[in-house]
Formats: sequence, structure tokens, C-alpha cells
Amino acid sequence: MALAWGASASSSAGSTAPAFAALGSSRQGAAFHCGCHQCSACRQSSVCLTAVPARARLHLNRASQQRGETLGAAVLVGAALCLKERRRHRRWRHSDSSSTSTSTAAALAAAATITTIRTTTTSTTTRTTPTTTRTIITRAAALAAEGQAEDADVSPSSTPQKVVFACIFLHLLGFTMSGPLMPALRQHFSLAASSTGLITSAFPLGMFGAVFIFPILSDVIGRKPVLVISYLGVGVGFMLQALAVKLNLSFQTFLALRVLSGAFAGASTASYVLSAHGPVTDHLCFELLPAVFLSVAGAPPSAPLAAHSAAAALAALEDVRLLEERLAGQERALVESRALGPLEVFTALHDPLGLLFDSALAALRFAAAAVSAGEAPFPGSAEVLAEAAGLEAQLQNLLTVQTKEPLFFWHGPKWLALSKLRKLIGRGAWNEHLKALAATAGATSQSEILGKASEADGGDGLATQASANPLVPLLGVAVDDSFCGEGGPCDLLAVLEQATAASGKAFPKQSAGVHVIVLPSAEETLRRIGAALRAAEASVPKLFVSMVLGAGSLKDVQAATAAATHALGRKKLDLIWLPYDAFKKKQWPEVKIALEEAGLTYGVHSEIASKTVAQKLLAERQPKPAAWLTPDDLLRPAAREAVEVARGAGVAAVSLPRGSATASGLVAMYAKLSSLVSSESAQKEAVAQGLIRWALQRGLAPVLRLGRGDEETAAPAEVFRDLAEQLSGGKHPVSVRLLEALRAAARPMEASKLPEKKGSSSSALEDAFQAGRAAMEAAAGAAQKALEPSAPQATVSGAPLEPGVEAQQLSTLPEQNEVYKANDHVIYREDFFDVATFAAIKAETQRLWRSKDIEANCNLDGKNRLGGYILDLQRRDSSLYNLIYGNEPFRRWVSAVNGEGAMWPSDFPIELREYGRKSKGMGCHPDLQMYAVPRKDLEFAFTVDNDSRCNVTFWDAAGQQHLVQTKPNSMMMVRVNAATHCVSPTDGGTRSILKFIYVGDYRKSKDFWFYTENECDDTNPNRQELDERRAARVAQEAALGGSLEL
Repeated sequence: MALAWGASASSSAGSTAPAFAALGSSRQGAAFHCGCHQCSACRQSSVCLTAVPARARLHLNRASQQRGETLGAAVLVGAALCLKERRRHRRWRHSDSSSTSTSTAAALAAAATITTIRTTTTSTTTRTTPTTTRTIITRAAALAAEGQAEDADVSPSSTPQKVVFACIFLHLLGFTMSGPLMPALRQHFSLAASSTGLITSAFPLGMFGAVFIFPILSDVIGRKPVLVISYLGVGVGFMLQALAVKLNLSFQTFLALRVLSGAFAGASTASYVLSAHGPVTDHLCFELLPAVFLSVAGAPPSAPLAAHSAAAALAALEDVRLLEERLAGQERALVESRALGPLEVFTALHDPLGLLFDSALAALRFAAAAVSAGEAPFPGSAEVLAEAAGLEAQLQNLLTVQTKEPLFFWHGPKWLALSKLRKLIGRGAWNEHLKALAATAGATSQSEILGKASEADGGDGLATQASANPLVPLLGVAVDDSFCGEGGPCDLLAVLEQATAASGKAFPKQSAGVHVIVLPSAEETLRRIGAALRAAEASVPKLFVSMVLGAGSLKDVQAATAAATHALGRKKLDLIWLPYDAFKKKQWPEVKIALEEAGLTYGVHSEIASKTVAQKLLAERQPKPAAWLTPDDLLRPAAREAVEVARGAGVAAVSLPRGSATASGLVAMYAKLSSLVSSESAQKEAVAQGLIRWALQRGLAPVLRLGRGDEETAAPAEVFRDLAEQLSGGKHPVSVRLLEALRAAARPMEASKLPEKKGSSSSALEDAFQAGRAAMEAAAGAAQKALEPSAPQATVSGAPLEPGVEAQQLSTLPEQNEVYKANDHVIYREDFFDVATFAAIKAETQRLWRSKDIEANCNLDGKNRLGGYILDLQRRDSSLYNLIYGNEPFRRWVSAVNGEGAMWPSDFPIELREYGRKSKGMGCHPDLQMYAVPRKDLEFAFTVDNDSRCNVTFWDAAGQQHLVQTKPNSMMMVRVNAATHCVSPTDGGTRSILKFIYVGDYRKSKDFWFYTENECDDTNPNRQELDERRAARVAQEAALGGSLEL
């Protein structure tokens, strides 16, 4: 039984198996497998061999199921159980008081020693926490006490126990002292990441050797002399180690002193605790076993991974900053050129927005992985990780929804998600922790990231892809306003010529051609693209032109296609790409008729994450699509199962990157690690070429997304100029497994674990992501910070305003929740925002009335109600999106009072509205549902000022009427489809409010898109009234000699 269980335990232990094997297959060796070396009494009886393993196995199984438990915990319990059996069979040995007392002390010594072990299992990288240590020691003490109760006639001495605990302290100090000093020691000795383990493993190596010498010496000269030698040796060893650092002695000298100190430390407990138990074989029970574990474990094997994760987190954080700036600039350019309206630009920003939020989620998960894989948490890590859990949930929900439907107005989610990300890992203790870890990062190898995960290099995939659908060329470019818009040339000719040459050389059996994908663009941009295509027809024999249709084009597919074809100056488009919405049950019949009547060939433009959806969209749909255009980059690669379905159905799979930037820090880091590029510089052109090769290896036709030359964009002509030589040279193996591990950084967490495969397991990086998420969840659960607001933070002098709410709003949350439910899900609160926040909100609304940052709401008449949607084209801390949507205390108040989980800013813009002096108010109504889950769809009316008699009336759940006169700085929160409410006439005064929405799920309702249509000309009365209001306030400002900020 002991041998059978030993095999099971060793397989669970992973790397500890070789150490056990070295002990031999004898009964003595088998005893180590079950958690202790059998005492002399047990060797004379079969009781311990039959009873202990069965009980110890139970504790091992329980421990292996608990995150954070180490195998050492199970070994400890087995050892303590062995002690109990040992006492039971003392009659076979001499029985004295020291036997029982030292047994108890030995159990505690084993507990303190073994719980320093860190074990990497096959499922996740875990670390023993202080809580786990206390639990293990408590369990061991309980078992030892249970044995003592059976021998109540024995009274252990307290003095020996004090000595034992002193010995234990030296054990732990010697082994753990290097942890907090590791970064400094590594920098001092200029060590590579792979060499740091020598510092930690040197000490237990000395302990291991000591147990073969000092127990015998103790039997000869006695315990006390050996203890004196041990204490002196350890103390002198510690001082010599410090002196070696001060005198700049060699690293080898420092290691030798560590081994020597460990040898003296290994003498103390062995000599005192175990000498009373006879032969040396008994001494090995509690000294050799921990030393074996410690020597095998050595330094935390995840130290290089922690440093790598920290560096990746900081690189992704910088990518987020660059992407946000790039997006904001692109949005401003589109609005200022009047190519698209302020509320229409979401169609052009869809893919880059996904990349932005993917990068933010990757930065957060890498940062959490660095904590879980590191040696010690940073100060305040529990509170910060708890807040990070809420941010991860928001980003994950955003990205899950964004795969199927566009994000309408990105500024609300941006201000909360990105500002919180910068607050968490962009500054403060976590940022300093990441910088310290990243400073220790050396040249990380694939093996350190993948661990024991099997490596699978991708095949070429080229022949299969070429035969799937020869209609679509294998190389292509994607073009839109960012390359051919106003402000620069539309130089497509040179790019298409180089792409044609590369295609001809790389794929000689295929007809040389280039696929040009025209992304949603302004009409003027389409004309410029059309002119460039006509100029290229002479030198490019085969141009395959396709057009991506936006969600708004589905109302009339034929008209939208005809308009685009006309603007491009072409007789016919070779293919049109339809979005996911086109294939919904209510939409597809109309779209299908339009395709048949116009004789259009279509493809599917959507991310497809599962084999089931791929079968329905690509293989079973009639008429069958010719191709599938999928978002595809390092953080969101095309699903392998979907690509296989497409190839099997004869549908060309086309890879479309979500952005033209290829020189981001995270991309460059993994491009080099995975062999996408061979050069050390990882130039953006080389990265772009590597991504093209990577797409071909996975069976996709690659597309280069074009953008005007800047620091982040590869020069397209140069990319294609050198690409032919690389592609014609045969296969170019890329570490597909490593890139799959990176994908887990932004994958929905339910699926972040790769499927189990024979001969394969999850990588060390994926395990670190899982452990980091577990740490965030545990911190959030312990602190209950996901819903409980924290106290307002003091504002640092000179720092930007941290928006907040009055403390009284946070003090009675359970009572407010009860009032909210009793009122049929409406609540009114006065004196809501704190003084500084309200003053900033009021000043910003006054500025907005004078500025051009209000887009008129075409549904208002300008008299009863005046106002419009607030734009956010210039980043400013005074932005209402920062003061309201970036207001973390307010978000937590909303979540707690609503009581339906975490709530976040919606992707619908804030509206500034005024009920004028002649306003008749607003009729009675419940608020309309905008998002898919009504209990997580909340609308707000915040009163900025009110000098009128305007009242709000609502009816509660009992049918009782309530009337409130909303005061300045008051908030009313209403759930959709709930309380009916009305707004009375103003009777000569005015009332200004801010209307906005918070959600707990970003999925839209069917009515959402009805309210996004905001098209009206200058004859609209609300637009006219806004213009007059702006002009009057500008004149008033000028008359007063003030300055106007537009």
C-alpha cells in the first residue's frame, strides 16, 4: 500500500519524483513517499505501513484540490500521523519523557520547514501564503496534541521547546532571507534570470549534507555542543555573507558561504530534536525529507517568468497609451473633415477599439501574473488586486460584446477602464513592483514561458489555403481614411506593385494578384481610392476589390453597395463583406434577397470563436459565402477550429489585423521570442513580414492594413519588397504554442485554459494568468470591494482632481438599497457629489454651452427641451466623462444601491439638457430599455442648476405618489421599465440636467440603435437654438473681456 501510494504522490509532486527515486525502492525509500520515515517501532510492526498511508492519502488529496496548498503540507500531515502511530507503539522501544515531547516539537519543526516549499503543479503555479502556513502548522499541532492526549502521563518540558523554536527561526531565516533581497543581489552580482535559483537552493543544499554528519556527531559528543556549534556557525555565516557583498567578493564565494551557513543550520534541529530517538535512520525522518524538498525546489522556478510578465505588463501599458492617442487623433480628423458625424465614427473605430481594450486587459493580466509568479507581494497588494478584479470584469464584458456588435461611443468606458488601469499599474506601489521585477529580466527563453507545455511549430498551410478558394488572392492590403483620407497622398500604386511582385515570386503556381479590401470610409476617401486603383490597373494585372459594409448599410444592401461602387468608379465589386448582424434570423432573409437580385458575391466579416458558429455561418449557410474576413493579430488570433471549418468548406479565410501599428512593445517582445523576426531590432517592417508568414502558416490569406507613415506604422512597400525572398525559401517555423499562450492574455477567462490534449499541457504563462486571476478574485472576495465603496481619498496638492461623492452617500448603502426597491427602482439623493467635483461639473457645463463640444440632439425641439450629446474630442481632466464616468466612488455607489452586481459607464454619450423658461416639462413615462438586461440598465438625471418650479413626480411600488423639486447637485437614478415618472413645467425658471446611463452588461437591446440615428440639418430647431445660445454667450464673454475656450 505504501508503495502504491508513493507512486501516486510522486506523480502529483512533479519535479520531486527524481529526489524520491534516488532514495531507492526499499521499504525505507517507500516510507519517504508516504510522508515520513518509519520509526523503529513501525519497522517491527506492519500497523504503520497499513494505517498511515490510507489516512495520509486523504489529506494529500484534499490539499491538492486547494489552491495555494503545497505538497509539503500533505507530507507534513503524513509525518504527524506517523508520530501518532509511533507513540501508539512505543512499547517496542524505550519510553521516556523526551520521546513524546520531541515528537511534538519535531512535527512543528517539520511544519515550519516544509511550508517554505513552493511547488509548481501541472495545473497552476502556486505559492504558500501566510494563511496556508498557519493552517498547516495548526493541523500538525492538532495531530501532535492528539497523540499527546493518548499519553497524558508524559509532561514535556517547556525549555526544550523554546530551543527548538529558536532552531526553527534560524531555518526559516536562512532560507527566506534571500527573497526580499533577490533583486538587489541579482543586480549586485550581474546575474542572469536563470542563475537566481542558485542563491536560494544553496542554503538547503548545505542542510542536506549536514543531516548525514551532525546527528552522528551528536550521538558522540552530545546535543548541546553540536547546538553551540550550529548557532555560532549560522551567525558567523550570515555575517560573512554580508561581508562578501560589501567587499565585492565573487558570486562563487557568496554561494559557498550560503552552503556553509545551511550546513550549520541543518545541524541544530537534527541534533536536538532527533538524537533521543536512536539510530541515524530515525534522524532522517524530519530533517532529510524537508532538505530533499528544498533542494529540489530551489529558488521559485517562476522568478524569470515574473520578471518577463512585469516587462510585458509595462510594454502593454505603453501600447495602451499610444493606441488611445492614435484613436483620439483619428476620431478628431474624421469629425473635423465632416467625413462622418460625431456619432457615426464608431463604424471606423470598431477594430482599433477592440485592439485598445485587448491591450488594456493584457496589461492587467500580465501585471497580475507577475504578482502570482513573484516571490513576495508588494505593500497594499490585496486592496489593489481587489480593485483590479472589477476592472478585469468590465474589460472582459466589453470585449465579449464587441466581437458581435460595435461599441457605439467609447469615451464612457474609456474614462473608467483606462484611467483605472493607469491608476493601478501606471503609478503607485504596483507600478514600482513591476519596474523592480522588469529590471531583473534577462533574455527570457521560450522554455521559461512555456514550462513543460509541448511545443508545436505550425505547418506551412499554404497549399491547403490556395486550393480552398482560388477566387481570393493570397496577399492583400486594407485601406481606409487613415491611408487615403484628406491631408496626404493616396499612394497605392507603389504598394500594389510590390505586393504583386511578392505574390508572383512566392506563389508561382498562382496567378499573380492582389486583394484590395476597402474599409468603411468617407465618400471623398472612396473617390481617392478609386482613382488610385484605376492608375494601378496598367501595372497590376489582377486586382481583386472587396468592400466592407457597416452595420448601418444593412437597411438597404443594394443601395449601399451601389453607392460605394459608384464612388470607387468601378463597374462591379468582386465581393462585399457583411457584418455579423446580417446573418441574424430577422435580418438574413432580406439580405439574402438583396444579394440574389444584385448578383453579389459575399463574404462574412466577423470574429468566429467556436466550431459550432463556424459551421452555421460558413459551411451550412445558403448561398455559401466565398470568404471569411476575420480580425487576426497576436492578442486575438483567428480560432483554429473556425479556420479548419472554413478550409473544409472551401471558404477562403482572410486575416485582417485590427490596426496598422506593428511596433508596439508587446508585439515586438513576442515577435522576437516566437521567431516571427530574426533580427534583434525587431523593426516594424520585419514584424509585419513575420505576421504575414504567421498567417500563412495557419492557413489564412494575410492582409496588410495600410496607414500613413509614422513611428508605429510599417512602410508597406518595404514590407512587400523583402517578403518574397522569405516566403519563397520554404517553411519558416514559428512558435505557435508561444503565441497561443500570449492569446490567453486577452481571451475571455472562461476559455483562457487551452483544451486538454494528449502529450500537451497548459504553459507556465497560462498558469500564471490563471493564478493571477485567482489572486484578484480572492482579494475581491475577501475585501468585498467589488460593491463596497471606499472612503474618499485626500487630494494631493497639484495633482489632477480625483472625482468623488459626499461621504454621507456612502454611509447608508443598505438603507438606500431598500428605499430604491420600495420606490419601484428609483431613488433621489441631494448633495450628491463632493464640493470639488460638483464645482468642476458646474464649470464644465458652463463652458460647454459656449463651445462646439455639444452635438445637437435632433429629437429635441429647442423650446421644451434644449441640448445635445457631449463630445470628448480633446482629452481634459475637466471632462464630464472623467468627472462622472471616471468617478470610481460613484460607480461603486451605483453598484451597491442597484444591488445587481458591478455597474459600469455605458457606451452611450452623456447628454446636457435644459428645460427652458417656457418648457412644458415631459409627460409621464417609464424609461426605455436600451441594453439587453433591464435590471442592469440604469438612467440618471443629475441636476446642475434649477431656479424654476419644475418638479419630478414618480409612483413607488405600492402605487404611492412622490413629488420632489430637484435641487442643484441632486441625483435621480431610475431603472428602465420600472417607475413611471413625469417632469412638470418650469413656470418661468430654467433647469439644467445631465442625462447618462450605467450598465452591468454591454449587450444592446433592439431599440438601442434607433437612438443612435442623429441626423438633422441646420434647419432643425434645436440645432438653431443651440447655435444662438452659443453666439449669445460668446458675445457676453467678449463684452466682459473674458476669454472663450471652444
